[in-house]
Amino acid sequence: MVLCMVAGVAVAEEAKPEYKDTMDKMAVNMGRGVVNMLTGWLEVPRGLWYEGTRNPYYGSLVGICNGAFLTVARTVGGAADFVTLGLTGPGIYGESFPEYVWESKWKAEDRMLDQ
Repeated sequence: MVLCMVAGVAVAEEAKPEYKDTMDKMAVNMGRGVVNMLTGWLEVPRGLWYEGTRNPYYGSLVGICNGAFLTVARTVGGAADFVTLGLTGPGIYGESFPEYVWESKWKAEDRMLDQ
């Protein structure tokens, strides 16, 4: 009986880091969701700035449209992270759509005036 108790404690101790790792990922994803729900609106000024530096002629119009679309995408993605308790994994985020708005490009490298 003592041997079974010792074996049970050893198995429980080995299982703890996995559980903690999963809980940490869930907490990070839920935090990302809250931050994206609160800062999603920053996509509009970011889009205006980015497209304005890229093309000063019609960049404002394109920037507002892109910013509005990305605001909805970021806010809905954040809500999905929060509602699913952080079990979404990487979700919609990737290289072209970073996890946070401040990780996105704010200034275009391919400016129309430079060409």
